[in-house]
Amino acid sequence: MDKCPIFAVRKGSHRKTATTKVARGGSTNIIMEAKEAIVKIIKALLDIDEPTQRQLLIDYLMGRRSRQIEELGLSDKETFGIGESHDEDYWSTVIDAAYEGELLKQMASKKNALMPTTAGKKFAKKPQSFIISDDEAIGETESDVPEIDSI
Repeated sequence: MDKCPIFAVRKGSHRKTATTKVARGGSTNIIMEAKEAIVKIIKALLDIDEPTQRQLLIDYLMGRRSRQIEELGLSDKETFGIGESHDEDYWSTVIDAAYEGELLKQMASKKNALMPTTAGKKFAKKPQSFIISDDEAIGETESDVPEIDSI
């Protein structure tokens, strides 16, 4: 059995946990490694250099030239479009996981615009494994799964 240290966030936990997953026969509830995606998000936010609304961040990552992006001159930034190979749902899931992992924070005074936390900035400088589980990606928790008897 292979052991791999991971940084995992489970939906609803609002806390990051360092764990060790044991892979058994290739069956595990891990769906993706998000380390590189989170680094891209944090670098993009640092490049934008101001609290950024979620949808604007997604458009920026995907390289969409919206009116707001053009007005703010964001399409000229180095990190503009660095996530164009992924869709909006992907970026939304990764942003949620980074927020729950306390790598991003919302600025209430700026209509919940996103900014990297101190931990997020450290993560971007020295990335580590960050796993997003099945539960997080599809919005389920163990309590959402029906019992076999009730089906």
